[in-house]
Amino acid sequence: QAIINIHGRSAKQLVTEKIFEEAKVLLAHSALTIKEISYSIGFSEENNFSAFFTKHSGYSPKKYRNLQMNLGL
Repeated sequence: QAIINIHGRSAKQLVTEKIFEEAKVLLAHSALTIKEISYSIGFSEENNFSAFFTKHSGYSPKKYRNLQMNLGL
């Protein structure tokens, strides 16, 4: 059974949220390639990172980066 913290989320959920937030920042504000970003946040394969990011955002990392660039964020 997962241990729930004071925010009502498990440790796994908190780690997932932190990784996802870091990925969004790196995609929007760095010149790193998607492959470099995936390795820097702990994924050993770019396709695993892409699946993770798409699951949590609804966009592929490339699409998310392009949207952020077009929005100027």
